Amino acid sequence: MADPIQGQLLKQIGSAEDAHMLRLARMQAQSYMESVLPASPIEQFNEQLNEIHDAVIRRAIILAETEMARLGMGSPPCHMFIYCSEAAGGRSRPCRAIRTAASYMSSQTMTGIR
Repeated sequence: MADPIQGQLLKQIGSAEDAHMLRLARMQAQSYMESVLPASPIEQFNEQLNEIHDAVIRRAIILAETEMARLGMGSPPCHMFIYCSEAAGGRSRPCRAIRTAASYMSSQTMTGIR
C-alpha cells in the first residue's frame, strides 16, 4: 500500500526550486520518517527511506546542473554519469539523515565497464 504522505513529500522534493527549498523538503521528509519508524516494519521503512534519499540526490543533481547553466558554465562535460552513494547512505546501512561519501563516474570513466 502506497503511503500518501510520503508521495506528497516526494513530490515536494522533486519540485524544489532551489537548494534551500530542497533542504526544507528533506528536513520535512526526515521528520516524517522519524515519526513512522517505531510503527513501521524495517524493510518497508528502509525502502521508503531509500526512495527519499534517491529523490533528494536526483533533485540536487538537477539543481546543480541548472545552476551551472545559469552561471554560464554550460552542461556537465559528459552526457552520462553515475552517482555512487557509499558508507551510511548506501543500501546496506541506511540512516535517517544523508551522511555519506559520494563518487561520480563520467561516461569517459565508464568506458569498457558493463
